[in-house]
Amino acid sequence: MQTDLDQANAEISLLREQVKSLEESLTFTQAEHEEVKERVDTCADKMRNEVELIRQNIYSRRWNLIIYGIEELQRERTVQLKSKELNYDSKKQSLGDKTPVAQRAE
Repeated sequence: MQTDLDQANAEISLLREQVKSLEESLTFTQAEHEEVKERVDTCADKMRNEVELIRQNIYSRRWNLIIYGIEELQRERTVQLKSKELNYDSKKQSLGDKTPVAQRAE
C-alpha cells in the first residue's frame, strides 16, 4: 500500500510540474499574442491612412483638370467657367478673339 501511495505522489508531482510548465507557456503565448495584436492594429491603422490619402489624391485629381487655353483663376467656379468659356459664341473664335480668359469669365 505504501508503494502505491509513493507512486501516486510521484505521479502527482509529475503532473504538477507539467501544469506549471503549461501555465508558463500559456503566459508567454498570451504576451506574444498581445504584442502581435498591437502590431497588426498599428499596421491596419497605417493601411487605413494610406488608403484614405490615396482616395483623397484620386478625388482631388478627378476634379482638378487643367484645360489648355483656359487661364486658371484663384477662386473660379467651374459651372460659371464652363458656361462662359466652353459655350462662347463660335464667331469670336473664328475672328481670333484675343481677350484673356480671366476677363471673359467675369
